[in-house]
Amino acid sequence: MTTGITTLTPGQAAYNQALNEYLDRPSESTLNNLKVVAHESGIKDAALIKDIAQRHFAETKFQSMAPIQKDRALSKTSSVNDSASTPFRVQEFTVQRLMKSSKPVDIAPKGKQIGLPNPTNTSCFGNATLQAFFLSSPQAEALLTTPLTKRVDHRGKVESSSDFQKRVDLQTNLRELKAEYERKPAPRESELTKILTKLWSSEVVKDAHLNPLRAQEDPHELLVHLFDSLDASKHPEFSYVEYSAIHSKKDGTTNHKRDGASTIININGLDANSPTLQKTLNRMFEVEKIEGGEKRIYFRSADPTGMSPRNLAVRLPSVAHDGRKEQKVHTPIQGFNERVKLPISDENGEVWKHAEYQVSSVVCHFGKTAQSGHYITIVRTEDGWKECNDRFVRPISEKEALSTIEEYGYLVRMSWVKDIDAE
Repeated sequence: MTTGITTLTPGQAAYNQALNEYLDRPSESTLNNLKVVAHESGIKDAALIKDIAQRHFAETKFQSMAPIQKDRALSKTSSVNDSASTPFRVQEFTVQRLMKSSKPVDIAPKGKQIGLPNPTNTSCFGNATLQAFFLSSPQAEALLTTPLTKRVDHRGKVESSSDFQKRVDLQTNLRELKAEYERKPAPRESELTKILTKLWSSEVVKDAHLNPLRAQEDPHELLVHLFDSLDASKHPEFSYVEYSAIHSKKDGTTNHKRDGASTIININGLDANSPTLQKTLNRMFEVEKIEGGEKRIYFRSADPTGMSPRNLAVRLPSVAHDGRKEQKVHTPIQGFNERVKLPISDENGEVWKHAEYQVSSVVCHFGKTAQSGHYITIVRTEDGWKECNDRFVRPISEKEALSTIEEYGYLVRMSWVKDIDAE
């Protein structure tokens, strides 16, 4: 068999190494690292899919060899590359020959759900956000089907017809996307691509300077914008009202300041001492010492009856800024498989009950900054956990799900389980 080794650029070498790591451990987060390397090396998604398919062909070819043939193959590659210690190195000289007679291959598992296409390798953050908060949440149906109404600002100015229509179109696009995504027996990838392209180029997304088709953005910013455009504040199942209580030590007074209707709990710090999800959330409500008094954050349900939100979005610390540059936070957080308790306060800031929540889905980020890398979503289902990695959706074990979100979890959707009396 004629073989040949091509000299690789540093980027291609890093890409090949990441690809080999993925093939060595395909059930781990190595595929996500592969996506990051491919993005940073300028290797487009189409090339990524093709290369994975090629290497699967090569591995199949290698595994069908007799033991003596495998030894000969490995000895040939090791003479060229001292680091050739796994069977996957043989792919470097079999791939070109195999692909000459091979047709393009769709490597999505047969019979498995197709996820969301990523046409330019930059909309993964949008795909992950949609899969975590709209396509896997039963409560999202209300956001997508409740007719929108024109807004009136604090000065009594009514929203223009053009701005209102932009929001209506966005809601329609999202509703169409969910319907196609849930289509039986399987969604049509061409239709998903068409809807997503229309969604990402919509006027609402453009107005927010979010363009997943051209630049890597941030799931948190996208989610805030989508929630706002869909009037999530009118849906207590998604919203709460955030307050800060300033207590003055001098005269004993307490000033309650409303920070606005919010849909996402932002956690800015971590408990460095073995942080868990519960400890991390608790930091949101710790008393902060300030000059002349104390400050505490608390939140109330946006529902006047006090109904606890049925969905909560929690943004965990992901990137830290030192004044000059941003740096990825690499402190693993555990406890995603445990139920957590959050306090619900009355109008005076006094806790009158707790709500118990369970993690339903997590957007995970792989990369050095919020504007680079790759995003996927891990979703809890009745049948177990699954990974949504753009168009590839696969079931994964609880062990793999937890190990991924503990290290890379960023944006969390939690579902209400029950209310508990305040302790």
